[in-house]
Amino acid sequence: MPEPGYNPNAVSSYYNPNNSPVPKLRPSGLGSRPSSSSTSDRKGSSAVFSAPKPVYSSNDNNNNRSNNESDNRLTPVTALYSATASSLADAGARLAKNSEPRVSPMNLYDKKNMQEMKTELEDYLRGVAIEDGIAADMADMAVPEVYTGEADDVTVKAGDTLTAIAKDKGVSLQELIDANPQIANPDMIRPGEKVTMPSAVTTSTLDSKSKNAFFSNQKLTVESLEDSFVDTYLAEHEGTRSHASLEGGRRTGAYGVKNVPAGMSRSDYSSDAEFAAAVSLDHYQKIQRKYDTIDKSKLWKSFPESAQMAILDLQFNVGTIGQTPSKTDVKEALENTLEFVGMTAKDGTKGSLMSLAKRRALNWNKVTDDSSDIKPIKTIKQIPTSTGGTKFEFLDKNDNVVYEFSNGRTPIKLDRRGNTTTLTTTREETL
Repeated sequence: MPEPGYNPNAVSSYYNPNNSPVPKLRPSGLGSRPSSSSTSDRKGSSAVFSAPKPVYSSNDNNNNRSNNESDNRLTPVTALYSATASSLADAGARLAKNSEPRVSPMNLYDKKNMQEMKTELEDYLRGVAIEDGIAADMADMAVPEVYTGEADDVTVKAGDTLTAIAKDKGVSLQELIDANPQIANPDMIRPGEKVTMPSAVTTSTLDSKSKNAFFSNQKLTVESLEDSFVDTYLAEHEGTRSHASLEGGRRTGAYGVKNVPAGMSRSDYSSDAEFAAAVSLDHYQKIQRKYDTIDKSKLWKSFPESAQMAILDLQFNVGTIGQTPSKTDVKEALENTLEFVGMTAKDGTKGSLMSLAKRRALNWNKVTDDSSDIKPIKTIKQIPTSTGGTKFEFLDKNDNVVYEFSNGRTPIKLDRRGNTTTLTTTREETL
């Protein structure tokens, strides 16, 4: 039978104060015998501590439960510590009282801390809500990103071309050439040479109203012209592939590209559309310079995008806009474009073509939504005159004349090989 007060599940040291003042290990056996002379001084002012009486494991529910002490269960490890501390205290060891405050993890959740955390969380969520609201509002805004400062100069490296530099910096080739008068031959630049960059302007997505303002008051980029002009006007009128020229001579490039500006090469662009946009940008700048030359830049800027694109298509198609800049308003300018219907055929005939009249009329009709002065054209009549020339009539849906003019060119029709047939009767085309 185990001795009274003996706990076989505990592992401890055993001390007999009658034999020696030095604690000894119990030579054999498991468990510990509590000392009857051990006293506790936990709550007093003394700094001398004795360990608490051992509290027996959960397996000994009937042992020592009559004491007033709280029912704190000890594991074998804490029981070992308890008995050892008791032995040391009985031997006269003085243990310093721990003066550090005990911190309970639950103190993190007291009223003050919880209020602070609640305030911080509400501030964070309020900030996120505001940021999300601003982001949602700005997602629908069409704000141009404009940079008007001077770009850094570029030092030419082996293999560079002005075209490639202009494309990389987001400016047009003509602007780059104009900004570098020291370069005598734009097709030949040397490594180490300095290329001065003009002011650059770029744009992001724009709604229709912003586009009109942008086309009128800012500079274009190759990207913006590819979307607004190449993929609509040129794709419709010229097609997207290269083709034989009806006038003879070399083939016409994709999107109608014919005369390529100096220093510009198709190999510098990723697609035919991008190359056509770069050529278009060069033409656009020529138009701007023509209006600037006669102090009518404000008139040009007042034109809606559709009118500017109609005039640009004329410049792209025939290489000139004639007296268009001298006109006093958008209607007169567009009426002037309607008269560019002539060509010189392969056999040398200077003729007037219905296909060109139709191209100009389609561009005209694109402006009707932007200008109340522009009435839609429904029918075109190509009428031979008694003098060998041609009269064109542009009619609305009620056969009222929208515009008409005559020229001295022969009314002709071209076949797919570019051969001409002279018209002797009126030819009519409905849009």
